[in-house]
Amino acid sequence: MKTREGKSGISMIKPTSFYSTEFEKTKLNWFCYELSMGIYDEIRENLGKQLKKYKI
Repeated sequence: MKTREGKSGISMIKPTSFYSTEFEKTKLNWFCYELSMGIYDEIRENLGKQLKKYKI
């Protein structure tokens, strides 16, 4: 994909680049939700360990 001068790559990303039907959109939304919950759980678990390590 060619980028136009002066435009960042992020401004050229469109949601429809990731899905073509509503069913795919729903699946993508669930995937993103599950991924974010996994990241949140990891951060929360590790944060607790780090706080205990420094006796906070």
